Amino acid sequence: MKNHQAICFLICAGFLLIFLAACNTRPKPDNAFAVIDTIMPPVVIKAGNPVVHRLSDYPPPQIVDLTAKPSPAKIPADFFITMQNFNTEHGLALSSILSGFKDKAGNLWFGTFGNGVSKYDGKSFTNYNSTHGLIHNLVEAITEDSEGNIWFSTYGGASKYNGVFFENFTTEHGLPDNHINRILEDSRGNIWLATRGGLSRYNPDKNDKGMSQFINYEDKQGITGNYAGGIIEDRNNNLWMAGHRGVFKLNPDAGTHEETSFYDFSEITGLENEIVYCIAEDREGLLWFGTSKGAVRFDAANVQMGKSTVTTFTKADGLISNSITSILEDRAGNIWLGSEEGVSEFSKKDSSFFNYTAQQGLASSFIVCMVEDNTGSIWFGTKGHGLSRFDGKSTIEYTGRQGLPGKTVFSATEDQNGDIWIGSEDGGLTKFMKDRQNKNKGYFINYTTKQGLREGDAMNMMVDKAGKLWFGSGYGLNKYDSKSVITFSTAQGLIANSVISLKEDSKGNIWFGTYEAGLSSFDGKSFSNYTTEQGLVHNTVWSIHEDNSGAIWFATRGGLSRFDGENFINFTTAQ
Repeated sequence: MKNHQAICFLICAGFLLIFLAACNTRPKPDNAFAVIDTIMPPVVIKAGNPVVHRLSDYPPPQIVDLTAKPSPAKIPADFFITMQNFNTEHGLALSSILSGFKDKAGNLWFGTFGNGVSKYDGKSFTNYNSTHGLIHNLVEAITEDSEGNIWFSTYGGASKYNGVFFENFTTEHGLPDNHINRILEDSRGNIWLATRGGLSRYNPDKNDKGMSQFINYEDKQGITGNYAGGIIEDRNNNLWMAGHRGVFKLNPDAGTHEETSFYDFSEITGLENEIVYCIAEDREGLLWFGTSKGAVRFDAANVQMGKSTVTTFTKADGLISNSITSILEDRAGNIWLGSEEGVSEFSKKDSSFFNYTAQQGLASSFIVCMVEDNTGSIWFGTKGHGLSRFDGKSTIEYTGRQGLPGKTVFSATEDQNGDIWIGSEDGGLTKFMKDRQNKNKGYFINYTTKQGLREGDAMNMMVDKAGKLWFGSGYGLNKYDSKSVITFSTAQGLIANSVISLKEDSKGNIWFGTYEAGLSSFDGKSFSNYTTEQGLVHNTVWSIHEDNSGAIWFATRGGLSRFDGENFINFTTAQ
């Protein structure tokens, strides 16, 4: 009673001060600050005694033994990202892409499977084909020499474009074959052409006596099988060539047609008699080979030291396919490996693969080539479906296509193992279980009525300190411990079955907010229920939070309530 009289006195005194201030008509100076209405103090209400329901006085909760139910389906968790895709509608010469290249000016060049090449300058495509002088419209590879000429490897010979016209080369000029796989300029200025009939070196200084414009290296010079595929020059100026029967390294001291022109590294790399589609060197000096049986990483610097130098990656290691046809290292040092089944991004940081297919947003899973532009975006050339541009910043999404049931996700929480639990509309309960060996992989495990759950949506969830998962639904409150699901409802003392918020406090009590029915606090043995009769500002509790002092805050439809164990302190629009 004394407290009530004191509060009334303070309120009357406040009104008196406001009245006196209002009567003060003294003019304000022009530069006076605006006067803000005084914030009213919150309403403090002595908490009434909650209604306590002891579990021992009520029927036991429903317990469903999961071990007696069918195991839930384990669905590989694919993901979806937003790709920017280009095809003939955007100006591309053809939607089947064979090759990609970025020139020194930053333009992107894409060779097509039958309609020449497209140059992309960041705004539009410019197309070139045989009507402009290109020797053949199937363009397998593109490169640029030190003089700024663009070279095109085609199915009908080689074309050199100086920005004005094309100069073409075929077997009539000395090439061993008209099907050109790759062209490379080495550090000495030599132009090398890898063809299906062997390797050739361009001889621009031929005399007028009919000397061939090309010096050819074939089987007798050490290239087994006469097939020359991918070709690169490493940081030590060694020339490496990949063929259909292994890997070969140029002997820089050998003469043009000596039998020791090339060293055979096929056995050392484990690629003897293997088809090697492509070759690349990373920033650490390691060589990568795309083969018909996976990706091979080779440390040539340690060969003479007798150390293990070869690492093979296959689908068993997370690679998307065992047939790798293109390789790219991005500016972050990650290795991209393209195949007919999609592309794998190899993270050097944790030696794991992240795989992309049409399921994840690529225009097609059939990746033929890759190139990185000046912005760091990676372009994927596909067979029959144009180009896909990935900026590395797209939001990763999971939907029903990737294994997540239900279109609307109501709630999610992380358990002590790092797995994510998800409550979705009409989808029951879903666990996204991360792969223990590869964090970029995972599975959706869906628990439904087949596993003993009752029909309804998991509107909210949390994991308590003991590692138990709690989730609220329209039919009550559920506790999951991997072996069973225990369901509590009003039959056990829960204030209402419509649980919309959950929180465990520092003392181990679990608070449940409901829709239009108030609060329940559970200590493991009994439910203590609070409503507006005990001082709660409103009976619909949207969220619950505990502050550093141990006070519990409730966000409700009617305002904010703070409970310190003895009093409810309510904040509303009136304050």
